[in-house]
Amino acid sequence: MRNSGVEFGQVSYQVNEQQGYVLVAEIIRTGDLSLNSMVEVNVVGGTATEGSYEDYYYLNNYVEFYQEQSQEYVSIQLNNDSIIEGIETIELEIVSGEEGDNNNYVVGTQNTTTIEILDDDTVPDDQTGGFNILINNNYHNYQEENVKSYGGEEQDITGNVTLPDTDTINITGNNWKALDLAYTIAEDSVLTFEFKSDQRGEVQGIGLDKDTFLDTTLFQLDGTQDYGIQDFQYTDVGNWQSFTINLSDYYAVGEVKNYLVFANDDDSQSVSNSQFRNIELYDINGINGSIIDSDFQVLVALYNSTNGNNWYDNTGWNTLSNENVGDWYGVTVEGDRVVSLDLGSDNSALQQSVNNLVHAVALESGNNLSGEIPAELGNLSNLQQLDLSGNELSGDIPSELGNLSNLQELNLSSNELSGDIPETLTDRSFTLILENPPYVVSEIPDQDIQPNDPLNLDISGHFADLNEDTITYEAENLPEGLTLDATTGIITGQITTTGTYSITVTGIDNDGSISDTFDINVSEEKLDLNNYNRVTRDDQTLGEADTITLDHNLQTITLDRTYKDPVIFAPSVSFNGSQPASPRITNVTSNSFDIYMQEPSNMDGFHIPETLSYLVMEKGTYQLSDGTLLEVGSLDTDATTNSSDRNLTPWQTIEFDIDFGDTPVIFSQVQTYNESDFVRTRQQNATSNGFQVVMEEEEIKARNGEGHLNENIGYMAITSGSGNSNGVVFQAGSTDDSVTHGWSNIDFGDEFNNIPHFFASIATYEGPDPSTLRQQNLTTNGIQVKVQEDTTLDGETNHTTEVVNYLAMEGDNGLQGTAYDPLTGNTVIMGTEDDDYLLGLAENDTRIGKAGSDIFVLESDQGTDTIADFESGVDLIGLTGNLSFGSLTLTDLGDDTSVMFNNQQLAIIKEVETTDLTSNHFAEVTI
Repeated sequence: MRNSGVEFGQVSYQVNEQQGYVLVAEIIRTGDLSLNSMVEVNVVGGTATEGSYEDYYYLNNYVEFYQEQSQEYVSIQLNNDSIIEGIETIELEIVSGEEGDNNNYVVGTQNTTTIEILDDDTVPDDQTGGFNILINNNYHNYQEENVKSYGGEEQDITGNVTLPDTDTINITGNNWKALDLAYTIAEDSVLTFEFKSDQRGEVQGIGLDKDTFLDTTLFQLDGTQDYGIQDFQYTDVGNWQSFTINLSDYYAVGEVKNYLVFANDDDSQSVSNSQFRNIELYDINGINGSIIDSDFQVLVALYNSTNGNNWYDNTGWNTLSNENVGDWYGVTVEGDRVVSLDLGSDNSALQQSVNNLVHAVALESGNNLSGEIPAELGNLSNLQQLDLSGNELSGDIPSELGNLSNLQELNLSSNELSGDIPETLTDRSFTLILENPPYVVSEIPDQDIQPNDPLNLDISGHFADLNEDTITYEAENLPEGLTLDATTGIITGQITTTGTYSITVTGIDNDGSISDTFDINVSEEKLDLNNYNRVTRDDQTLGEADTITLDHNLQTITLDRTYKDPVIFAPSVSFNGSQPASPRITNVTSNSFDIYMQEPSNMDGFHIPETLSYLVMEKGTYQLSDGTLLEVGSLDTDATTNSSDRNLTPWQTIEFDIDFGDTPVIFSQVQTYNESDFVRTRQQNATSNGFQVVMEEEEIKARNGEGHLNENIGYMAITSGSGNSNGVVFQAGSTDDSVTHGWSNIDFGDEFNNIPHFFASIATYEGPDPSTLRQQNLTTNGIQVKVQEDTTLDGETNHTTEVVNYLAMEGDNGLQGTAYDPLTGNTVIMGTEDDDYLLGLAENDTRIGKAGSDIFVLESDQGTDTIADFESGVDLIGLTGNLSFGSLTLTDLGDDTSVMFNNQQLAIIKEVETTDLTSNHFAEVTI
């Protein structure tokens, strides 16, 4: 609840820039004053600029009211610069309070105010613009027409002089210039300025002279030729560099100098430039208690950069006013220059002035400076001692400290400094004290590992020492199984238990220590499965069927699906033409095959169109959706029947991969056309485990067993009986041993609503005479079949009884099911050639990942799965649900590994021993 009202007391306020730290802009609080309030004030406009070298350095955006307090002020620190600016403004606005313990106020109507900063710098003779030189705290203004030639026409030849702002003069080309001046050299006369050059000339410098004739008392700062006084060298090419010259060391005391002179000598190219700014000329004893502005600005930067408001002692500093700076805590001034800064832990003078023991103990650790050392300290050109030891300073040591040419001692020890010692400090003769503890270069990253993963973590690279001292290491909360080598900083070992372990590592040297904390997260790896194909047991169409008309002409059949290894069956045909004939298959591809009616050699080779059905099946072992087992395979052989002596027939025995239990229904057919002679297949001795097959040529050749070139024979075995495979009704059966050269009936019963596709093969070898199976009168209820012999040897065509296998199937989609593992009786879940994750069902499955990097996902209560082709280093075992690597039990089963969980056998990993598996082979996944 908001209980108080706040607003500014006036529309505007005025302050003088030389006041430094001021309390201004009164805020009045009314209403309930029983609570503390924190009022936020924002700068919303104005012409003044915030910054160390601008109009103000700091403005407190938060004004705090305590209980019963009704008025408070905004605090601001002003910069007493030397720039002529006139009145500048800061516009403030009170921010509306928000609900909270200390934001219990509402803003009144006077929510804005303006602070006017009155300038104390004036230009003599009402002149504006041009270029100003500060002489003993009085400005001397020069316009471009006031710049005179120095050295005459022989030196002042080319180039120009520009005055880009009131502090700077820029000289280019071959230019020697002079400004009128009336200055008497005193014992404590000092010339200070900043110099910058982007292009080196022959002689570049500054000096004082009694006339406009060249004088070798010029202070040369840069150049390829030596001229004048060589004691001051410009080294920071392209950047501003500060210089301080004690003039009485070079000019006679009492001598009057009428000109300030500048040299930019460049006879050869006339492209060099010399820039001078912030030129001040003064007698040290002639300035009342203040220091030169450049030194003062450095002290302001130091105070702001190191959180001066929080120093244990900031006497004088907190005014930020350029008066009596020598009385500030830790500051020693000679004349108007700072020569010593003693803000370190061994400030004995301060210790003696402290009566409070608690305060004294605090000061033994420095003065509570924090933050970073400002680079501006390098501008204190007269500084002889700098002691910032025993504080909480951090960051790198500024290379600019190397500019302190008069420095005799630099003590930055017992801080939290990092990085390297700047090269600008390494080759100096002054006393350098930099004993600092180690520091953290980069935080040790959290580690994510799995249980029992070997850990080898080198943490030494995350620590460093400013002085390159030897670091030793300690660790707290190191979990069981891990050890730290104190010398190398390497953590090694294994963690067996999942969890998050927070470890603190400390780097130690003779100067102190530093710590860093990181976590080791021990958990089963969870993989993102979005980059993997999802594979599970889905019934798929295993083939396709159709009924066509076919004559002696080669016909190309284009398939609806693409197969990897298709096998074609079209074993029986209609009886439209009485000439013996058999379908002959050739040119089998992944999506087509060729077929024609082949007649024996004693026929004319022309055959009228016949009707037949073909069935295409992918090679493999399958289980249909209704549980029917199916095996499709092939073999290569050149074996043929010998009808004159059947004992000489070299029957080819095929053993099924599937144990059918009972004798299945079997079909076979030649798939290739390596030899053009009439050929088909004959079968015999079928059992639940296999059958015999051989090629059979026409009778005239079969009688003598003349043989045939090698051909590929395809076969299919299917469980006998009726079934329904995802809506595809089928009937697989065998006749009695009763089919002869006369028509025999096969009764389908009431299985079909539509005329089915029909396939039939002679299943026995009761009669050795070569024979073809013909058919007629196909209906929904049945069909007639008979055995037809050829007449290439004789005209006799009577044939003894045979068993005929048949398959009737309604519809064109083909049978549907999944791959089947004949070794285990499991459904097979088959991966692709890409990266897959394979999911099982609530039964025993066999997983085959095939190519790619595969993840075999296990889950409890999902049967025992067989993983057939796990490849270490490529594949992973995925764990989902309540499974984790630590909850599993791995045991050997011969050359295989059994994976157990709570006495459940989840999987058998084939051809992988337990010793070959670690947690790296397992990963937690989310499905």
